[in-house]
Amino acid sequence: MSRKLKFRVWNGVEWLGVDEFTLWDLEHPHKGHTFQQFTGMLDSNGKEIYEGDIVKRKNDNLHFEVVYSDNEAAYLLKD
Repeated sequence: MSRKLKFRVWNGVEWLGVDEFTLWDLEHPHKGHTFQQFTGMLDSNGKEIYEGDIVKRKNDNLHFEVVYSDNEAAYLLKD
C-alpha cells in the first residue's frame, strides 16, 4: 500500500496547500516558511491532520501536539 506524500506550508500569513515538492525544496526550506507533512490520518470531522497540529482527545478534552518520532518511525501525540 502506498500513499502520496502531501505537505502544507505556512508562509507567515496563511496556510498554502502543496501537493509535491522536490527533494531540494524539503532539504532547503524557504526562509520564513514552515513545512508540515500530512500524517495520513483524519480527525472526526474528516479534516486532514498534519505534523505540528494541536489535537483534542474527546474522552478527556486534553490537547496534544502531533509530532514525528524518528525512534518510533511514527507520529505521536506530545503533551
